[in-house]
Amino acid sequence: MNSYRNYFLTGIKIELPLQGFNDDKYIEFPEIFNNDKISFYLIPITNAEQGKFERKLFTKGMICLKTNGHHIDLTEAKYLFHSLESAFLLYFFCIAKDTSDDWSIFPLSSSMLKTKLPWTLDDFITHNVAEINQPYYPSIKEFERSFSTNSYETLSSIKEMFKVARLQLIDPVYHNASSYLYLSIKKLGIDVCNWRDSGYDPKFDEYINMGIRESCFQDAYKSIEVILGDAGGLKNRDRRLTAKLISLGIDSQEQVGYKTKEKLLTKLLRFVDIRDKLSAHGSSPKKMIQLSDIIDVQACARYLITSKLV
Repeated sequence: MNSYRNYFLTGIKIELPLQGFNDDKYIEFPEIFNNDKISFYLIPITNAEQGKFERKLFTKGMICLKTNGHHIDLTEAKYLFHSLESAFLLYFFCIAKDTSDDWSIFPLSSSMLKTKLPWTLDDFITHNVAEINQPYYPSIKEFERSFSTNSYETLSSIKEMFKVARLQLIDPVYHNASSYLYLSIKKLGIDVCNWRDSGYDPKFDEYINMGIRESCFQDAYKSIEVILGDAGGLKNRDRRLTAKLISLGIDSQEQVGYKTKEKLLTKLLRFVDIRDKLSAHGSSPKKMIQLSDIIDVQACARYLITSKLV
């Protein structure tokens, strides 16, 4: 598999500030994402035809990854960009966002890197056609669609997203925890539901079968378990969880939750109880897991992950 020093992410564009922004420069985040091996940066782009753009047309940026003096293959690049994608869903939890189909990565050729900024679609097709025609895209048309289909975000929100991504890349525990939570959110599909302010729609319950509900709950709980460890048996469970939270600098009495706020320890003990019942092998019927329970355990997992950023 070929290796490259630079990769490009399609599917998300960032609103760049008009003032204080140089048209021929890219934006880095050294104060947020400081790594001696890799760095992420924004490249200014325009949808206008080559040679016909105006300043107002290229106030958008797209995310690139570069390595500091070494090459990485597509598998490693995907691993790094997965941290961005999971950080994206964690940051925009319960807000209508969708990254299911349009986030794609591909390498940047040395010829492309020498192209004058801002980059255009024509630039990519002219200077990066060999990379586009590799297994990343079956056709140029698909690349054009991916280039044009984007979630537009503010620079400030992307900076916050990078903070979460940086945590994942420097700490394997939080990378695993974020990955489990990412799986839970994607399986449930609530990344395309605007529920942060209005609350979820109970009618949505009927569209999620029991198998999906159990899987979503288990994945979100695994996210918590990666950070806090196994809760163990019933005896002194509350003390063990409290001690672990204290060791992480987290207040067990903090009021947390998605819709109904409760003490963090109370929530965790309830989640452990649900997990134990799901894992039990017996003839007794399992209580139907409500969508509110799943979102609640996701919210608590998100709280534990993001508390590391404070």
